[in-house]
Amino acid sequence: MTFKDISTIRASIVVNIGGEVIPIDNFDPDSDIFTVNDRQTADGEKTIDGYFNYWAVNSVIEASFNVSGGSEAGKTLRGILNAQVNGQVSSATVVVTNGDTVNTYGPGILTTGKPGPHLGNQKLQPITFNFKFANVS
Repeated sequence: MTFKDISTIRASIVVNIGGEVIPIDNFDPDSDIFTVNDRQTADGEKTIDGYFNYWAVNSVIEASFNVSGGSEAGKTLRGILNAQVNGQVSSATVVVTNGDTVNTYGPGILTTGKPGPHLGNQKLQPITFNFKFANVS
């Protein structure tokens, strides 16, 4: 790996939710662009008599991204988030591209985000959108 391989300057995120394609814009400059939580895929235990038992864990992938308060994509996702309260939950796919690497997360759902703008002291505050996915490829 060379230093040119670790830059996120060419990173992009596209969300497809309910058939609507949303290119994510206006990433928050003070936050991570895209965050993926640790995924537990196995567990184990040692018994009193010394045996070690283990098993697979069928777990979801939790991921999030942060946009600035002025993001157009953020406004669109906020509308989708608020519509979900009425039972309008749509499947989501998120495609994250950075250089030659493309990761597709899905199927999944949008789980949380701010339902309205967060008014800060001098500017609209960043918004984090959280998702859960079944898989990544």
